[in-house]
Amino acid sequence: MIEQNNNVASALPLFIEYPEIPFLDEDKGILNKEVYIFEKIDGAQSQVRNTLLGVYGGSRSSYLTGRKYDASWFGKFNSWMRKNKSLTNLPQNIIVFGEWLDPTTIEYKPQNLHKFYFLDLAAIDSGKPVFYDFKEALDYLQKWGIENIEILGPIKRGRFSSPEIEELRANTKSQLYDGKLEGLVLKNYPTLTFAKTLNPEYSDLREQEKTLEDKYINAPRVKKAVRRLRDERGVAHPGFSDVVEEVQKDVVKESGIRFDYRAIAAVVRIRRYYPYQTASDSGKINLPDAKRESSWLKARQETILTRVTRRLVKTTQKELGDCNPQKLALEVGKKVFPNEDFDTEEIISIMRRLKLI
Repeated sequence: MIEQNNNVASALPLFIEYPEIPFLDEDKGILNKEVYIFEKIDGAQSQVRNTLLGVYGGSRSSYLTGRKYDASWFGKFNSWMRKNKSLTNLPQNIIVFGEWLDPTTIEYKPQNLHKFYFLDLAAIDSGKPVFYDFKEALDYLQKWGIENIEILGPIKRGRFSSPEIEELRANTKSQLYDGKLEGLVLKNYPTLTFAKTLNPEYSDLREQEKTLEDKYINAPRVKKAVRRLRDERGVAHPGFSDVVEEVQKDVVKESGIRFDYRAIAAVVRIRRYYPYQTASDSGKINLPDAKRESSWLKARQETILTRVTRRLVKTTQKELGDCNPQKLALEVGKKVFPNEDFDTEEIISIMRRLKLI
């Protein structure tokens, strides 16, 4: 848990986000140009910056300040940053971008977790990041005496065609665990052109799936939506509808397609993507069915307990007058789950536990 004074945020320099990296299929201008090719890792995007107020860290979208955060990686990242005294050597116009490796959808080796992996070094010019060449960046980090930052060197450097990149992606093992890497990131620093390509099994798009829902709605996407809500929005315990809406926004942003809320909710609920992710932050996809079912039921019950309040039930009773528990539960359910399916028996059970009927 990180809690910092909200007044600090207004005194810090303008927050600079790491640029969105397009998929290679969307921007093929980088092909056959001189590039570094790096392993893409599935971590939490972060950054470190030395300021007049001291060393501050950031997530993908903001400084870690001004709110209460309850996310798996913020505490460990903050502890690493505070203990790393060498970061005070950074010039104040410099940002070190990286990935904090926390358990996600890939089971990286335990010894590689909870570390800051270097992505890029940038100087701020007129409010925009200007990136150093990779080798130049390492030279500067050494010159400034920056320590305890993990460096994954480039897999290759040169000019590559699309088939060569696909072959490299398919046949290169990860440096962080015994398996396929999540994908590749190509970087041409002279033109500041970056692109990424993912192995299908780790891709949010899941292009191999046959139906539209399977193509865009999957466990990795839901997992990342939950992480964004916690890490960037400060929602410690996202509700089912919060997650569905976040997934919906993410799909619209990526594909331009706005799926019906009910369709997304049905896929997430039937496949038990969200409750399982809520119940465990281990990053493992394949839990035994019994454990997954138990997690789902527990999360569902917690959701109902949170939403079915004494006040809501009593207000509904006044509106309906004398009525049987089934009808009362039906009306309460419509208020509690306006855009979701619900079981009136679940709601009746909760009302009985609260001694409301």
